[in-house]
Amino acid sequence: MTGLHERMRQLQGKSHEIGQVVTLVENVSYQTKLLAINASVEAARAGVAGKGFAVVAQEVRALAARSESASRRIQAIVEASVAEIDEGGLVAERAATAVRQADAEIEAVNRIMGEIVDLVHDGQSRSREVLDITRDVEQAATGNARLVEQLSEASAGLRDQGDSLKRSVRHLEFC
Repeated sequence: MTGLHERMRQLQGKSHEIGQVVTLVENVSYQTKLLAINASVEAARAGVAGKGFAVVAQEVRALAARSESASRRIQAIVEASVAEIDEGGLVAERAATAVRQADAEIEAVNRIMGEIVDLVHDGQSRSREVLDITRDVEQAATGNARLVEQLSEASAGLRDQGDSLKRSVRHLEFC
């Protein structure tokens, strides 16, 4: 975009230079017309002897008028081109601004995406921690279940021994 903007400025400069050249051509054609008029006046003063000179002066005046007309057309074309180039410069400037804004927005999106990636990595890390804790709890629960089973077996054994003791004590009471 910077290159386009610089190119548009160069085109503006060149079109202004062309306008200056056209203005110079207009001035030359105007001065040529004045010289042709002066030559016609001098030819008229010379009378019959200046008749050939009057014809040449008339042709020079016609050429000057055509040059003036052509330079006016060129001037109009150059002015239109300058206006279009100026408009192109404004469009290029707006485009450059839009590109800069888009770059800034892309940078913001990149930052947000980086934050999201960081959050996902953090979430994965925490998920692993929860999974490890869950495994530990599962192992502890399995261990507790074995202990409860052992306690249940021991309790059943104690109950059997208690029942046996009661029978022995009753047996002794009867004797």
